[in-house]
Amino acid sequence: MRRSLRPAAGPSLALLALLYGPLPGALPSKVPAHECGRRPLVDDTAEGSRIIGGHDAQLGAWPWQVSLQAQPAPGESFYHICGGSLINSNSVLTAAHCIKVNMSPESWRAVIGLHHLYKPHFRTVIQKVSTITIHSDFEWGTFENDVALFQLAKSVKYNDYIQPICLPDTPPLLSHETSCYISGWGSTYEHGKAVRILQEARVNIIPQQICNKFDWYAGAVSLNMLCAGTENGSVDSCQGDSGGPLMCYFLDDKYYLVGITSSGVGCGRPQLPGIYIRAANYRSWIDSHVSDNKTTTVSIQFVLIFSTAGWVTFHLIFARSSRDAQQGRAGKKREKTRCPPFCVLDRRCGVFVRRLLAGWRCSCCWARPPARTPGSLQRVSPASLDVGRRNPRAHSHVSECGTRPLVDETTEEERIVGGHDAELGRWPWQVSLQVHHTHGRYLHVCAGSLIDYDSVLTAAHCIQKRTTPELWRAVFGLRRLYGDKIHSVNSQVVKIMPHCRYDARSHVNDIALFKLSQVITYNDYIQPICLPSTPLLLSDRNPCYISGWGLTKENGTPSYILQEAEIKVFPHEVCNSYDWYNGRLSRNQLCAGSESGHVDACLGDSGGPLMCYLPDDDKFYLVGITSFGIGCGRPKLPGIYIHAANYKSWIDSRLLDKTSIVSIPCVLIFSTVVWVTIHLVL
Repeated sequence: MRRSLRPAAGPSLALLALLYGPLPGALPSKVPAHECGRRPLVDDTAEGSRIIGGHDAQLGAWPWQVSLQAQPAPGESFYHICGGSLINSNSVLTAAHCIKVNMSPESWRAVIGLHHLYKPHFRTVIQKVSTITIHSDFEWGTFENDVALFQLAKSVKYNDYIQPICLPDTPPLLSHETSCYISGWGSTYEHGKAVRILQEARVNIIPQQICNKFDWYAGAVSLNMLCAGTENGSVDSCQGDSGGPLMCYFLDDKYYLVGITSSGVGCGRPQLPGIYIRAANYRSWIDSHVSDNKTTTVSIQFVLIFSTAGWVTFHLIFARSSRDAQQGRAGKKREKTRCPPFCVLDRRCGVFVRRLLAGWRCSCCWARPPARTPGSLQRVSPASLDVGRRNPRAHSHVSECGTRPLVDETTEEERIVGGHDAELGRWPWQVSLQVHHTHGRYLHVCAGSLIDYDSVLTAAHCIQKRTTPELWRAVFGLRRLYGDKIHSVNSQVVKIMPHCRYDARSHVNDIALFKLSQVITYNDYIQPICLPSTPLLLSDRNPCYISGWGLTKENGTPSYILQEAEIKVFPHEVCNSYDWYNGRLSRNQLCAGSESGHVDACLGDSGGPLMCYLPDDDKFYLVGITSFGIGCGRPKLPGIYIHAANYKSWIDSRLLDKTSIVSIPCVLIFSTVVWVTIHLVL
């Protein structure tokens, strides 16, 4: 298959769940996670399913494949325009550029469970389209955000020939061992005719840095895209395949929608593989626009419940606000850390009330600066970031992540190859996590990274059995491990949150968050590091570093002076090759160091940062969290790090965790809401 240049969501417990859970029509996931991505008519354990070249697919091979067909004029026949993927019972995901034919939903239909394009079988379902949603930022020239959603007029029933495909929550890490496929009814060669039998082919996911080489796509592939096919062009998608799935098979025996067929130069040309939209990067957009059959039947009872709850909350808030305002006019001075009730609600109450009061902010109520999503990037592409060069020292006390006030980022001496002593203030987000020992002494156990005013990110394995927060403290602004008292700040720990699915054997999900007892004030020696919202596209222009107080060699002694080293981040397929880690790395891990082993992390560095510099953005980003490795500094066994971007949503949810400081007004309001709801329902 090839391609021409184509634009081609007891009763009292249930009520509480209703109040704290998502609102109807805004569910966090509309995909049937336990049932998606399966092929009832195909044995996925058979080697015969691993097809290298394009050929006819068997009936029922890809039960989520959809043919989107348009009608040129009323009364005329429908004809195939693009492919699509069924993601739930009434939603089809496709490419935005397909819609140029006709924007009217009445002119479209979706045909599901199809094998021969114009010969439906007894299980084929034809559905009208009710709405078409195109990404608002879709660009014709670059095909950026080339994604669209078709809502069907009726829900389809699943059977052996019709199934939804799974959507990944985070970008999966793909290796050469991952089985990935494309399918469609497009042309079988450039400028050729479309086929009538569904075609399938196995493709290779080509690393981004290769796709963007000057003799390939020369930087045209953004972080929201990926390319797949073969280097020689023998397998590719083509005109008519647009909008169709790029799907990969994982060890949970399911297929996931990794990409949406988007664009390319010609079909089957060497070093010009197909370009696909990364589905995982648009998960929040998809969830916000997907509806299912439940959301179309919201009852009047729901409307009454939520209207009444809103009314009660509104009156409680403003009654309290008015009273506080009157007290203020009478000359009673309010403490700075005491908040008007609506600020407390917006900050500390549950999802239900925060949604009712969405957008309310006030500057008077923050006992600490507002939690934010540190350094969030919707698309992290250095070339696309319009950030001017600034004097780093001029912003030393501004809550700007990833900056180093005491270091001039323009100097060439930044590129350190071997490990050596770091200068004071060089890594202002570096944290020493220490455990209380005896006689008031604390001992360094692991490192961490400051990502917010009161939050430190580290590795879950550092905690082990020391789960009591009172045993721990975090020390910031350190260079000498047990010195530097002039610039360092100590804080006790109030909460430790390891990932609930951390596996001590495989070190999968080796991530934890420490919440501090106090707010850390930023200065020249203490700054937060930025977190990427999507995996960074790294090149030679992006130097990466590790730092810590760990051992300087295997079975050696720890360093009391902070060490630093520049390292190389290796492609996943290299790390998992048989003479390296032999497939041990999961898609949430990455490896970095040097092939010879002369630069590496070691015992005592765990939990510390793997950070990379984006020159155009003039910031450092936390790419990895030091996790584990085999020995220290061994050839072809570099350090393994947790892929920080893959845990962005987990981190964000923990940063906003305020369950320990829910105020009395919150309790009163929720109690009232529950009382009103019970009386309405009963």
